Formats: sequence, structure tokens, C-alpha cells
Amino acid sequence: MIKKLHLAFLWHMHQPMYLDPLTERFIMPWVRLHALKDYLDIPQAMLDAKNAKFNINFVPSLLSQLDDYIESKHMDDYLEFAYKNPDWMSPWEKEFVIKNFFNINTEKIIFKSKRYKELYHKKNNMPHEFWSTSFSPQDVRDLQILFHLGWSGTRLIKNSPLLKELIKKDSDFTENEKTALLNEQYEYLKTIRDFIKGLASNKNVEVSITPFYHPIIPVMNDIQNVPKAWSNSILPNNFQTMRDYSKKHVDCAHQFAKKYFGKEITGMWPAEGSVSTDLVEILKESPTKWIATDEAILGKTLNRAPQINESLSPHSFNGINLFFRNHALSDKIGFVYSNWRKEDAVKDFMNELQHLRAITTKENALVTIILDGENAWEYYEDNGEPFLTHLFEELSKQDWLELTTFSQYSEKHKSNIVQLPTLMPGSWIDGNFNTWINEPTKNRYWEILFKLQTLVETFKKNENIDKSLEDEIDHNFMVAQGSDWMWWAGEGHSSANDLDFDQLFRNYVSKVYQLLGLEIPFELTQPLYAQNIHVSYSEPLRLIRPKITGMLDDYFGWSSSGEILSEQGAIHKTDVIIKKILFGFDENFLYFQISLFDEIEAFKEKGYQIELEIVNYKKINLKTDKNIIYKDIEVIETAIPISYIDSNLTTKDKINFRFNVLSSGNTIERIPHSETVEITISDEGFDMENWCV
Repeated sequence: MIKKLHLAFLWHMHQPMYLDPLTERFIMPWVRLHALKDYLDIPQAMLDAKNAKFNINFVPSLLSQLDDYIESKHMDDYLEFAYKNPDWMSPWEKEFVIKNFFNINTEKIIFKSKRYKELYHKKNNMPHEFWSTSFSPQDVRDLQILFHLGWSGTRLIKNSPLLKELIKKDSDFTENEKTALLNEQYEYLKTIRDFIKGLASNKNVEVSITPFYHPIIPVMNDIQNVPKAWSNSILPNNFQTMRDYSKKHVDCAHQFAKKYFGKEITGMWPAEGSVSTDLVEILKESPTKWIATDEAILGKTLNRAPQINESLSPHSFNGINLFFRNHALSDKIGFVYSNWRKEDAVKDFMNELQHLRAITTKENALVTIILDGENAWEYYEDNGEPFLTHLFEELSKQDWLELTTFSQYSEKHKSNIVQLPTLMPGSWIDGNFNTWINEPTKNRYWEILFKLQTLVETFKKNENIDKSLEDEIDHNFMVAQGSDWMWWAGEGHSSANDLDFDQLFRNYVSKVYQLLGLEIPFELTQPLYAQNIHVSYSEPLRLIRPKITGMLDDYFGWSSSGEILSEQGAIHKTDVIIKKILFGFDENFLYFQISLFDEIEAFKEKGYQIELEIVNYKKINLKTDKNIIYKDIEVIETAIPISYIDSNLTTKDKINFRFNVLSSGNTIERIPHSETVEITISDEGFDMENWCV
């Protein structure tokens, strides 16, 4: 009798919430683009092999955003800029496309197109200040199309005469061709959603889920799980348990999945494979029957290196089955095989399985492979599909190997499930939580959440709270609890979108403050891990009387003004809005000229407004207040009657002011950040006091 080895794959599909709650726009496009490239193509590449079986995990926040795209509820910034005609683009709009539309694998995608490679080198061989003038409208249009062709899955391309023709053409695209491409991709999203839903009824596929917004539940439940996983932990000092929200993430995920897939989903990959005994207690009250994590957790639980038979066995704790990820083999697919010939990679993988089969004495031993189902494939040839199809074809041929799902294996081989008396907390990364906590910036994120938990808890004690308001608070707070914000914060991981992730976290927290009727804290108006935006200022030399035109056409009118200068520190200019403020006064007016890092038109299109906050007097919206003079063409200029501030203001009175940048009524930037500028109202004598030759 042949000794059988069983093999279970779990592919994890995950994207965080990219919808900005203040602007109601997706600020990053990764749900849409990964859908086009991965969510149909990767599973289908395996299903093309005979007798293929696997588990696939979807995070509900990903699927809900895919629905939003299909139902045209929201648009992402990349898609909006893709539809724009470069012939009519402003310089900042062109710069957005040039900056972001090379965000794809260079070797496997960009360099396979002669034109895309040419544009890539053109961009990288000049300072970004020259991009908008050096890239012609045709350059930008070609870039818009090549970027979206690069993110198109192979099955979309194979079944589309249009896409095949565009790939062949490679350059000199037209607006009609671009519109046709984007429209076809939109329609294809519907096909992708139908395919995903159909996976749940495929007998060779088991669909599992993650708590709704991908939170690190062990940290939310009990901060002591962190030092249990890593003894040198430095913890936030204001922990408040968020266990009730942990349960909401689990319950909402199951409710969503049952409606989406038309059946109860019983498997779960906890966010980042993060587990603890208190997580299992919550899962016992849900439809969850099994979870998965890394084999490092098994070693910590046993307090020793697992023996081979233990590593190749499923376990159970407190009524929930656990499957432990084979770290080495999973990482080979995720990080090693991408640069190998598919034949060599598959041969190596088969040899590894044969070795495990040879050294185990356990009947029906199980090897568990778990990895990211989307991000690895851009490093493979043809998005990894030739490798996956070849791998599953070879696996299906072996009489000593049986592909399985976790539920099928649990049902068929119950006697192989080993009971655990306890479960140590940790995640798939090194068996601890250090990727999301134990670092100053990451800890600051948690401190903000714990403080907000206290405020929300107090607010909910009001028996008259409106149910719809409570639901909106819960939604925004739960999004802020997602793991991705901490993943990209501080040390450890970095991407071109770090500040976007930071902004999303701050905006969701700010939204909760807004819903609670509380003032948004100062610190949420600037990047949390780049608070080194210093502001310096100089005082006016004399009275000024500039012309208010919104143009840079009155140098002498502003020459004696004071200056407030934003010194960016480590932050790139596109992440700070106000660059410089000139200010001064005469006997009747306060004058301000505000220069932005972006162009005025970009500022307007984003819906931003500027508010002058005169402490202890009033806040003045420069755009909407009809009692002041306001112009904005090249710069923002305003003249504010001193009598409008307060009719009792007289010479020698002091006022303190600062500027707030508003988005949908919420402050997203403040200058100065944590102080004010003080000036003294003066008359003609001010000129005499400061006269110099």
C-alpha cells in the first residue's frame, strides 16, 4: 500500500479599505487592478489542471470594494486620471500620471514593451520638475494605456481582440482606443465577481474568510498577548480592550460571506495568521470550524521544535481546528521560484514533498502551504500562470500525493487531529506581533485607537443614540483597526504609498471624532510618523497695501510683508499643501498671500478650502466668506477688514492666527501645526518705527 501524503494550499487575497471617508474616493487603485490581473487568473490557472484542489481566502473589505467599483459607487484617483485627455491636462495632472503609472513590475512588464521602456527611461533621466513640460500629450496617453495593459490579466488579453491589438500596436494610441480599453476592463470586473462567487460552489475549492477589515485581534483583545509572543516588548501605555469590536469583525465577515457566496463559510485565515486563546473564544461563537497560522506558533506552543509528525498534523484547540503553515515551502513559492524556470521550480518543489513523505512515519500526513495569492505573481513570467498550471498538473499525476481542502481533510482524517492544551499568541511573521506594534510610530497608532475606544464607549452609554449613527461610528472605527496602517507605519516596511496609508488611518479616526461631535486632535492633521514639518516666520517690516489679484504681479506691494515658511523636513512636497504665507496689514486690513506646493487648479479640484483661524475671535473661510476680498489664480490672496474681525480692535491689540486646510469640513493640515502667529495691530507709526535707509 502506498503511503499517502496530503497537500493543502491556501491562497490569501487581501486589500485594505482604500476609500477615503472624507472625500468618498478610493485614493489607491489596487482592488481594481489586482482584480483585473489576479482574482480570476490565479485560481483558474490551478483549476486548468485535472483534479486540482485548493483553499482560497478573501477578505470581505476587498470584496465589498469590488462591488463598489461594479456598482459605480466610487472611483479611484488613478482611474479618473486615466480617463482624462492629455491634450487638456494641466501640468499637475500630467505629473500625477507620470509619477504613478510606472507603478508595476519593471522587468516583467515595463521592459517587455519598447514604448513603455522608452517612457520609463525618459522619466528617470530628468528631474521631476521637467516631467510635465517634457512629456508630450501623446507620451502621457501612451503611458495611460500601457499601464492599464500591464495590469490586465492574461485571460482578459487572450479573449479580447482590442487588447491584443493594443499590445501589438504599442504606441501612438488614440483617445477612442483608451476609452474602449477602460470600458472593457470595467465590464470584465463583473465577470471576475461572478467567477469569485462561483468558487464557493466548486467541489474542488474551499473558500475561507478573514475578520472583516483585517484587524490584529489578539492585540485588540489583550495587550499582554504581545509580550507573551515577544518578551522584549515595549507597549502602549493606555490599553483599552476592543474585544467587542473583534467580535464584530468576525460576525460581520460571516454575515457578509453568507450573503455573498450563498452559503456558510466555516474556514478562516485570521489577519496575518495572528492567533491567541481569546481569538479562539470568539470564534467558538461563530460558524468558524478551522483557522490557519504559521508553524512558528506550534513551536512556541510546544515550547520546542516540533517533530516532523507534529508539523505534518492538523491540531485542535478549544474546539477549533488549526492548520500550521510550512514556512520553508510556502516562502519558496512566494519569494524564490519566481526567477527559476518553471520546470526546475516544480521539480524542486516535488523533491521537497518527497523528502517530507520519506521522513514522516505518520499515515496521511498533511503539508500546509499558505501564502499571498496576488503580490508574488508580478515577479513570475506571465503572472505566474505557467508555473501554477505546470505545478498543479504535476501534483495531480502523483499516486502518492492527494490534493485536499482543510474541511475535506478534517472530515476524512479526524483521527490525525492532535489536541493542544493551550495556544501561544503570535502571527505568521516570526511568531510575534512586531510588524504591527513594538515600535514608536506603530505604538502611537495603537494609543490613538485605545484612546478612541474610551471615547466611543462613553458615547455609546447614551441610551438615546441613533442606531444609524452608531453603525456609522462602528464602520469607521473598525476600518481604522485594520492591520495595514501599522504594517506600513514606522520601521519595517516601506512603499511609495506610505503617506497615503497614514492619511487613510488618520482620516478614519478623524471621521469617528467628527461623528462623536468632538474636535479632531491636532496630531491627526499631519503625518503621524513625519511630524518634522517645522514652520519658521518673520514679522512684517512696515505697513503694506498690496493689490489683491490672485496673481504674482505685485512684488513691491508684498515686499515688506512677514513670511511663514513651511520647512518640509523628510516629507515630499506633494504631501504638504501650504508652501509659504506672506502676511501684513495697514490701518484697515489684514493681508495674506498663500503659495501652495500644488497648482491652484489641483487644489480646487480636490475640493480643499483654507480657513483663517483667529484665536478667541472667529474662523474665516477664505473661499466662502463674503465679507472679505478673495482671489485665487496663481496664488491665494485675501484682504480682511480688521473691523470684521472685531469692531473693538484698536492699535496695539494683539491677535493670534493660524491657517487650516479643510477637506469636506475637516482639517487635514494646519500651519503652524501646534502654535499660532502673533501680530500687533498698528497704524502709520509702525512705518516710522521700522524706517531704515
